Amino acid sequence: MSTKVDKVTAAVLDYNGIECNRVEVFDRDKPVFFVPVKKFDLEAIQQEMQNESVTVYLPALLRSLNRIEDLIQQAQVSGVWIKK
Repeated sequence: MSTKVDKVTAAVLDYNGIECNRVEVFDRDKPVFFVPVKKFDLEAIQQEMQNESVTVYLPALLRSLNRIEDLIQQAQVSGVWIKK
């Protein structure tokens, strides 16, 4: 089962090794990402996103942001991208 998340959360999940399996881009300003993540893991990552003392490895974060942007571009063709 997948959980719906926004672009920022999808990037942070990707950074943590949890990849999206579906993207819907019917509204370019608000793409929806579907990620196979357990509720506990999602809550822990969302708490970390609020903690300003958490450090990140910038090159890895930038790779995740680029992957998310690439998925958005792929989804724009038909409105939906699904991981094969």
